[in-house]
Amino acid sequence: MGLQLPTSFGLAFFLRMMPGIIVTYPLLLATSPTMGFDRIGAPLEQQVLIVGTVGLLFGVLLQCLDFTIYTFYEGRRGWLRELKDCMVNRLNSEIRWKYSEDNKLSKEVERLKQQELLTKETQRQINALEMERGEIWFYLLQFPSVVTNGNVEHRALSPTRFGNIILEGELYPEMKYGMDIVFYWPRMRFVIPKHIWTEIDTTKALVDFLVYLSFGLILYAPIHIVAYMLLGLPLQALTGLLIPLVAYLLYKLSWDELRTYYFYIKAVFDSYRDELKGKLKIKDSKEIEKEKEEWDKIWRYLQYHEYPQNK
Repeated sequence: MGLQLPTSFGLAFFLRMMPGIIVTYPLLLATSPTMGFDRIGAPLEQQVLIVGTVGLLFGVLLQCLDFTIYTFYEGRRGWLRELKDCMVNRLNSEIRWKYSEDNKLSKEVERLKQQELLTKETQRQINALEMERGEIWFYLLQFPSVVTNGNVEHRALSPTRFGNIILEGELYPEMKYGMDIVFYWPRMRFVIPKHIWTEIDTTKALVDFLVYLSFGLILYAPIHIVAYMLLGLPLQALTGLLIPLVAYLLYKLSWDELRTYYFYIKAVFDSYRDELKGKLKIKDSKEIEKEKEEWDKIWRYLQYHEYPQNK
């Protein structure tokens, strides 16, 4: 959703700045000898000042690269078309298999429920099958909803799980209410209570922390290897091969917080869109299709100055 400049220096601000500081410390340890900086002999205050200053600057750089980092992890930019298509097809194959498994489990549950006498053992089997179905749907609901022949199905539209979680959350207001999230989300900020916005922003900052740190480590890994090879320390250089693995684990950890962030966003559109309508002086609508048309007219008017045509 683009770069988020800090409006206060609270927890969210420090979460977004910390990756720069964390990556800067090993970066200086690896590169300072080749640059003539004695990291061991320098006073502690000087080391803290250098790490803090460079770390904050690197943190600002990571925030400025927010859009680039996210679009890369989503699979929108920096990917070969063939690789993107291959990964999308792989994910959709897995989704089709999940639907097939869910269908089998659903039929088995219906068969068990049709028995004249439901014993405790039968009920236990039903509960176990429903739990399996729950796990399947937990997976499927992380992918965008697509309408096909009048049926709503979940499909992979991005080559990465990260990108599909984002698409699933961002397409929700469009599907439910006809509201473009990129346009309406900044306006929603002014109608939701401050404590709710703080909770949402903190959750997003935790996602940013994990994603920025992951990306920062990817940038640092080749520097680590080259710097320690130049210092004649091949064993330390080889440890740099583990850094991309740590970066990938951090990237995977961000998925749960990313889902939580979009749960909040969907809840905001469900709960506060009427308040936004009131702020924009729009009459209430009880019919969902009419509401979609109204939001589309508002978007066209505010975005492109297109006035509704009176019929």
